[in-house]
Amino acid sequence: MTACVMFGVYVTISRKGIGGNSKNMLDGEKEQHILYTLKADMKKGDKVSDEDLEHHVISVDREDNIKFPDKQDILGKEIKIDVSKGALIDKDIILTDEKADDSLRLQMYSGIELNPEVLEGSIVDIRIQFADGEDYVVASYKRVEKRGEDSIFVFVDEEEILRLSSAETDRNMYAGTKLYAITYVHDYQQPARPDYPVNGYVSELYDWTPNILKSVFTEDMLERRQLLEENLRQLVQ
Repeated sequence: MTACVMFGVYVTISRKGIGGNSKNMLDGEKEQHILYTLKADMKKGDKVSDEDLEHHVISVDREDNIKFPDKQDILGKEIKIDVSKGALIDKDIILTDEKADDSLRLQMYSGIELNPEVLEGSIVDIRIQFADGEDYVVASYKRVEKRGEDSIFVFVDEEEILRLSSAETDRNMYAGTKLYAITYVHDYQQPARPDYPVNGYVSELYDWTPNILKSVFTEDMLERRQLLEENLRQLVQ
């Protein structure tokens, strides 16, 4: 068993003696997850065998509610897209018998700055950076299903659609604002937590839209939005 620190995340990696459930409870506010990655490149239509898999153990915050498939849910399944060695096995790249999440949609986003390392199959965070240097996570841990010259296709739920819509509006309203995608070094790194405060119009949608089951906006988020807008007003004065 080995341990390392990646971008401030303590990751424990084990390669033997683990099987069965993908989640075990730890002390405090952490959960232990078992993730599986590929030992070699695989093509669309290939079936996953035990010899193809390498497992890793990470600790994540309980409130993130992260879910990854168990080993028995991976073995024998077909790969949906060409993937590279080291790719994390999740529901986005294997064919399963499970019904797709009803809230997910495949959406194209353009006008996002993409560095050469953002490829099909990459795991990225979509972030927004304002002219005063403030920088926020808008949507986290998104797999790039398809990449264009200046666009990407990703699966998003209703909350992420509204967050990205607000971010696109901010980019168009405030000079010097940009949206960009940043890649994870390893697929099994802990996902970042979105912290972008949406604008007031989008915030109101959350109060009545039937497509979002719970409120995700707090008074703290609204206060941070007010502070952001005040900072941007001072920037242009």
